[in-house]
Amino acid sequence: MEGGQRDEKKLSEMLTFAELSLLHQTVCSATSQMILQEGTPRLGFEVPEMPVTIPGLAPDDKRVLLQRVAALEVEVMKRHQEKQKKVYELESNLRKEKKRLHEMREVLNNEQRHNLELQNRIGLQSQSMADLEVQREILQRRSSYHESRVHEYIGQLEAERSKVRSLEDDLSKERSHVKHLEALLESERKRVMEAKLKDSSYIESMRQQLDTALDSETKLRRKLVDQVPHRDRDRGSCRCNYALTETTTAKLTEIKQCTVCMNKRNKEDKEGRYCQHFYNCACSRCVGLTEVSSGAKHQTPRVKDKQNNEELCHERVRVVELEAALASGREMLLDLEICEEKSRKQVDTEREVSVRLQTEVSEYKAELGALRAELDMKAYSLQELEVLREHRNKNRQQLESLHRRKLSLEQKLSALQQQQLTTQSSSRNVTPVDDIKQDQVEGFVSPIYSSQQMTTLSPALHANEECLMTQLADAQRHLSILKDRLAAHDEEISLLTQELAVSRQREAELERRVTPEGQEPETSPLLKIGKVGHKGNTTVMCPQSKVSSFGSDQSLKEEKGISEVVSRLNKEKEELLKALKVVQDREQSNAKSWADEKAALIRAVLAAEADVDNIHSQEIRDGELTVTDMDERFSLQLNFTQPVITMFMSLDQPDRQK
Repeated sequence: MEGGQRDEKKLSEMLTFAELSLLHQTVCSATSQMILQEGTPRLGFEVPEMPVTIPGLAPDDKRVLLQRVAALEVEVMKRHQEKQKKVYELESNLRKEKKRLHEMREVLNNEQRHNLELQNRIGLQSQSMADLEVQREILQRRSSYHESRVHEYIGQLEAERSKVRSLEDDLSKERSHVKHLEALLESERKRVMEAKLKDSSYIESMRQQLDTALDSETKLRRKLVDQVPHRDRDRGSCRCNYALTETTTAKLTEIKQCTVCMNKRNKEDKEGRYCQHFYNCACSRCVGLTEVSSGAKHQTPRVKDKQNNEELCHERVRVVELEAALASGREMLLDLEICEEKSRKQVDTEREVSVRLQTEVSEYKAELGALRAELDMKAYSLQELEVLREHRNKNRQQLESLHRRKLSLEQKLSALQQQQLTTQSSSRNVTPVDDIKQDQVEGFVSPIYSSQQMTTLSPALHANEECLMTQLADAQRHLSILKDRLAAHDEEISLLTQELAVSRQREAELERRVTPEGQEPETSPLLKIGKVGHKGNTTVMCPQSKVSSFGSDQSLKEEKGISEVVSRLNKEKEELLKALKVVQDREQSNAKSWADEKAALIRAVLAAEADVDNIHSQEIRDGELTVTDMDERFSLQLNFTQPVITMFMSLDQPDRQK
C-alpha cells in the first residue's frame, strides 16, 4: 500500500496538471469509443492476470494490490459510465437548446420584420393623423367662423325685430291719425249739412221779403189809383213810367257794371263788395224813401201825388233790384249745390281712401304679425340651438372625461400586466431562453396593440372624415339658403318701408288738404252775401277748396303690389316653417342617438371597470399567471375595448360636425 502510494506520488510529481488532464481526456475518449464499439461494459468482469514485475513485494501483497487495482478500475468504470450518461444528457440538452435558439432567432427575425412593417404603418398612420389634425383645425376654424356668422345673424334678427317694433309703433300712430281724419270728415259733413240748412232758411226769408215787397207795391198802386184824378193820374203815370224807365235803365246798367266788376275780381272780394254795394244802395234808397215819406206829410195833395208816384217808381226799382238779387241768390244756390256735390264726392273719395288705408293697415298688421311669428319661431329655434349646443358641450365634456378614464384604465391594465410579468418572473425559475422569450413578448405587446388599434381606427377615421365633409357641405348650402332668404326678407322689409313712407306722404297730403296749420278742420271759407231788405243781413256758405282724388290705375297697382307682397310673405313663412320642422326633427333624432350612445358608453365603461376589478382580484387570489394566459386576457381586453373606441369615435363625429 505504501509503495503504491509512493508510486502515485512519484507519477503526480513527474506529470503536470495539463498532462494529467490530457491523459484523463484520452482515457475517457478511449473508454467512450470502446463503449460505443463494444457496448456497455459488463460489470463483475474478471481482472486479467498480469505479470507482476514489482520487485520487493510479497505474493500476498501483490495479490492484495491487484485486487485493489481491480476494484479501483471497477469504480472508475462506474464513474465513467455515470459521467458518460451525464455527458449524453448534456449533449441532448445542448442540441435541444440549439434548436430552440435557432427557432427563437427565426422568431426574432420575423418579429423584427413585423416590427419594421408596424413602424412603417405607424409612420403612415402618424402622417394621416397629422393630416387629420390639420383638417380638424380647419374644421374648427370654419365652425368658429360659422358660429360668428350665426351670432351676426342673431344680431341682424334683433335689429329686424327692433325695426318691426318701430313699424308697429308707426302703424299704431297711422291708425290713430286715420281715426282723427275720420272724425274730421264727420265734423266736415255735419258742418256742410248745417250750412245747407242755413242757406235754405236764407232763401226762404228772401222769398218772404220779395212777397212782402210785391204786396206793398200793389197796395201803393191801389192808393195812387184811389187818390189821384184820372188826368193827373195819366200824366203822373206817364211821368212815373218815364222816370221808372230811366231809373230801371240806370239800375240795370249799375247791375251790369257790378257783375262785370264781380267777374273780374276774386270770388271773396267780388261777392263781399257786390253785397256791400247792394247793401249801400239799398240803405241809401231806404233813407231817401224814409225822408220823402216824412216830408210828404206837410205837403199839399198834389205834392203827395208826386211823392206817391216817386215812391211807386222807387218800389218798382226796388222790385227790380230784389229780382236781380233773387237771380244772384239762385246762382249762388246753384254754386252751393255744385260745391256741395263736389264736397260730397270729396267726402266719398276721402272715405274710400280711409277704407283703403284701413285695409292697408290691416294687411300691414297681418304681415307684421306674420313677421313677428316668424321672428318668434326663429328666436325659439335659436334658443333650441343654444340649448342643444350646451347639451352637446356637456356631452363632449363627459366623453372627454370618459376617454380620460378609459386611458387611465388602459394604463392600469398595462401596469397590472407588467406587475404580473414581474411577479411571474420572480416567482418561478425560468431558463435564460424563457426570459428572452418573455422579454420579447413584453416588447411586442404594445406595438401589436397599437397596430391593431390603428388598423381598426383608420377606416372609422376615414368614414368620419367623409361624413364630416358631406355634412359641412350641407351646412354651407343651408347657410347660403338662409343668407338668400335673409336678403329677400330685407328686400321685402325695404319695400314695406317704402310703401309705408308713400302712405305717410298721402296721409300728410290729406291732412294738409283737410286740416289747416292751426290743426283745426279746414272748412271752406264762407261767402257773405248781403241781403237787401229791412231786417238786416244774412250769410250764405260755399266751400272753395277741393281734395284731389286718387287715380284708379295707381290704386290697382298698389293693390297688386300688396297682394304680391302678401303671397311672397306667406310662401316664405311656409318654407321657413318646413325648414324649422326639419331642423327640429333632426336635432331631436341627434339628441336621442347621443343619449343612447352616451348611455351605452357609460355602461361599457362601467363593465370595463368591473372586469378590471375582477381581473385584479382574481390575479391577487391566483398569484401567478403564465404568458399564454396573459396573452389571452390581453386579446380579450383588446376585443372588448375595440368597440368602445369605435363607439367613442362615432360619438365624437357629430360633435365635430356641429
